[in-house]
Amino acid sequence: MFNISLNVRHAVRLAIAGAAAAASTAALSQTAAVSTAPAKELEEVIVTGTRIQGSPNDVSVAPVATISAADIEKTGLVRVEDLLNNLPQVIAEQGSGQSISSDGTATVSLRGLGSSRTLALINGRRMQPGGGLTYSSSADINQIPAAMIERVDILTGGASSTYGADAVAGVVNFIMNTHFQGVRVDFDYGVNTHSQSNDFAQSALTAAGYPVPSSFKGGQNRNWSFMAGSNFADGKGNATAYGTYLNTSPVPGYALDYSGCTLNSASRAPAAGGTWKQPACGGSGTSATGQFILPGTTVGGKYSSSLVDHTVDKNTGAFRPYTSKDNYNYGALSYAQRQDERYTAGAFLNYDINDQVNVYSETMWARSSSQAQYGPSGSFFELVNTSCLNPLLRPDEIATICNPANVAANHMTYPQADPNYVKMYIARRSVESGGRHDNFASNSIREVVGTKGSFADAWTYDVYGQYGISQMNDQQGDYLGVNQIHLALDVIPNPAVGGVKGVAAGAPVCAAAVNKTDPLCVPWNVWNNGGVTPAALKYLLLPSTYEVTATEYVVDGSVTGDLGKYGAKLPAANDPVIVNFGTEYRQEKYDFAPDYVFSRGLASGGNGAATPIYGNFHVNEYFFETKVPIADNHPGIYHLGFEGGYRYSDYNLGYNTSTYKLGLEWAPIKDLKMRGSYNRAVRA
Repeated sequence: MFNISLNVRHAVRLAIAGAAAAASTAALSQTAAVSTAPAKELEEVIVTGTRIQGSPNDVSVAPVATISAADIEKTGLVRVEDLLNNLPQVIAEQGSGQSISSDGTATVSLRGLGSSRTLALINGRRMQPGGGLTYSSSADINQIPAAMIERVDILTGGASSTYGADAVAGVVNFIMNTHFQGVRVDFDYGVNTHSQSNDFAQSALTAAGYPVPSSFKGGQNRNWSFMAGSNFADGKGNATAYGTYLNTSPVPGYALDYSGCTLNSASRAPAAGGTWKQPACGGSGTSATGQFILPGTTVGGKYSSSLVDHTVDKNTGAFRPYTSKDNYNYGALSYAQRQDERYTAGAFLNYDINDQVNVYSETMWARSSSQAQYGPSGSFFELVNTSCLNPLLRPDEIATICNPANVAANHMTYPQADPNYVKMYIARRSVESGGRHDNFASNSIREVVGTKGSFADAWTYDVYGQYGISQMNDQQGDYLGVNQIHLALDVIPNPAVGGVKGVAAGAPVCAAAVNKTDPLCVPWNVWNNGGVTPAALKYLLLPSTYEVTATEYVVDGSVTGDLGKYGAKLPAANDPVIVNFGTEYRQEKYDFAPDYVFSRGLASGGNGAATPIYGNFHVNEYFFETKVPIADNHPGIYHLGFEGGYRYSDYNLGYNTSTYKLGLEWAPIKDLKMRGSYNRAVRA
């Protein structure tokens, strides 16, 4: 890693050193991280997992793992998902290392329960859905500007009563630096290296006849960030603005020994005591030279799926039986790191109108573009009409497929009006067109406007409105059209009369071009090595696209009361009873708009048919929370306290839910604390 820094202050980098240590001491990490900070009067404290504010040492019953800015700076990572995926409580779900089945977003899943059950927050307020196709309700943490992070809190459990149904697995709370003073400009350049020292993977590559890559250096990250902030009005207000840019180079699987091929899992022969087969390079039966399967029913009435199961030998061109060695290694082209370009910008503003009223706003914008690449498209075992008169068929192919016995057996299963036709499963990669691509582009805006303050000596309040919108667009490229595949494989000799003009009589043409079903059809010659023409690829390739728009509106208001002002304090406790209660209204909308090709699954090797979706819901929620110190500074009881919370949710879809938490913490001495809690969480 090579770093160039132009810092007025130390930059906040997105990374963590010693993630395992931070997670293993989660119960103490928040206290430890804050206790090292210089002693000063705190302007604002955000305590994750509770709406009851206090000093950071008053941690909740549920332990919070905290990643501080100092931890973040040590590793030089520049993507949020890379940081979080190092933690044992986080399961990788979507990130820069996923190409196949990616939807262009970066999501976080706590304890493997799914990102739809993990709530992402910014300064204790929820992030809007990221607009992904696979994880439609999950926040896209690409929107988080790394340079602005002050700390990250991870709470695994006990959060639904505080934050709602999305927090069944827990919450990840990104605390941003909203009171910055000064100017900071940073530039980071990072490059990945790999010594190709995985002996197991290299043995598998060698055994399969694949090249073993040499030492790797690439996958560069280029990251720029700018932040400026200043107090104004004699310290009553602060304005902080930022802008960041990240550019990431792709890394294909074949560049690394451990991702150079698609590994099959270990297996054992069915017989008892059979020898275990170690994982080895495998792949897809949709091969580079094709797999041609002629199904049919034999004369005796026995069904067979492989009257013929052949391929075109890549060296000799002979039509021979297919073996597992002919499988296609689709992992080599899949990106181990996606290409990515990301912009973020925004501003935070707060101003004290008087001693009781503060107004604030948060404005955040992000644009991200990412490209996923994986194995080529092709005919994935499409059952197609094949004419035995096809001029592209060689004599050995005709003799194997179209002998009278095979034709008769095939016709018993698939009767044909034309006796020269058979039905075949054809699995053939379009290696000539290269890897498939998903080109994702997303835009998101998040705006928060609110006011907070105090009244009647014992009470504080926080009221805000929030709007968020995420738009995701995917342009799919280098996919073959399913309909085009069927037409381009139905090839006949050009009739002398009524045939395709400009083509010699007897030359191969599409039947669709002759009968005018599709005059533009060009034959796809999968029967001979090197037979695929540029004209055929031009005809076969079919672009598709979809767009997702996710919108969220939130109005939230809560008050917190120090009941000690009214004498509410247990006799054995030092601190008073604290309560918080409030209400929240939330509306979410989701609009999935695929084009004709995507909605009908006409891109071969794509996502399949996908119905357009437009839906929305809204929910009214009411919540209550209390913290009750029971005893302090007694023999065997340094501190004993109770924490409880309840949340009621009323959905417009015709149902309601309730969640609650009960917790107890006991510290017999200052340096030892035990905690226990019981939570009811509901994913609505």
